[in-house]
Amino acid sequence: MTDDPIRHGTPHGYKPCHRRPEGACDDCRKARAAYMKRWRAERRRSDPDGHQTELAKEAARQRAHRQLARAHPAEYLQLVEAAFRDITAARRAP
Repeated sequence: MTDDPIRHGTPHGYKPCHRRPEGACDDCRKARAAYMKRWRAERRRSDPDGHQTELAKEAARQRAHRQLARAHPAEYLQLVEAAFRDITAARRAP
């Protein structure tokens, strides 16, 4: 028995396995891929237009983001710099 608490070869085990320095093992990647394939197929069956709606929403968000950045470049730059500082500080925190 191993000291590894990760449930390899299961969709549940993928995330902790993926966090390891060497990345996810083949068994975990395959289990995750199979799970996601089933999940996407079920989602398409239950809401056939849902995926296209999500793509359209993302395209709208990106367009609005570009328009705001062009309309308010100084404020946009301040927001980007502040977000960058927050992210890098969070990564350094123990």
